[in-house]
Amino acid sequence: MGFMKNTLAGLLVTLTAAGAVKGEDPSKIAADVFSGQQTTEVVKEPKKEEPLFLDFSIDYQTKYVYRGATYSDKPVIQPVATAGIGPVSATWFGSIDYATKTLNESDVTLDITHPVGPVSLSGGITWLSFPNTDIPSTTEVYAGVTLDEVPATPSLFVFHDFQDGKGTYAELSVSKDFKVLDIPLSASAKLGYNHHYFRKETGFSHVELGVSSPIDLGKGWTISPMLKYSRALSKDFKNEVYAGISIGYKF
Repeated sequence: MGFMKNTLAGLLVTLTAAGAVKGEDPSKIAADVFSGQQTTEVVKEPKKEEPLFLDFSIDYQTKYVYRGATYSDKPVIQPVATAGIGPVSATWFGSIDYATKTLNESDVTLDITHPVGPVSLSGGITWLSFPNTDIPSTTEVYAGVTLDEVPATPSLFVFHDFQDGKGTYAELSVSKDFKVLDIPLSASAKLGYNHHYFRKETGFSHVELGVSSPIDLGKGWTISPMLKYSRALSKDFKNEVYAGISIGYKF
């Protein structure tokens, strides 16, 4: 009995001291202890809000080469704008003929990319239109996986066009950021496989090698000169070398 009294007395002293620090009435604490009303307060962490992000860039390229195919052998200007929140984003892409200043392509992509362990899983849909041309509009869906936590970043994406293209295109790529003499560089390699995607044949289409130098200008601005080489792996495509420069801003 004496032991119990000493224990309760010690507990009462401890709670009273803690309440005094928190600004509570010591007499009320004592009453709550003996009445069984003293409870432990559970503090819940506030839910983290997903950040909103906005990116914009404008590229100048000496040719428009995409997925191994040459869409234009003349210079183009290509603006890109992306807005998103959390894993969801929307991107607009345009391609403008540099000589005529005519918009020849306008695409909208909705994407969901979510990290799962060491990989990122992506899926989405793209609506492609080609104003001021005879090319009909089309739509494609895609899914992909990117391995993030490795020295180089490999990814595999599969695209399926279920309208005008009526085919599937798969691309295996790897990229690596590094520095040479304190100059930032980014190297990439891509291997494309074309299964009746805007053509009758199926098989590997091309290999593309690229290098760029993303230079941070401060206050959200970057500039990236680039050089790319596309090597044809099929008679439906041709070898191309082209260069460009990209100016980007992150809000």
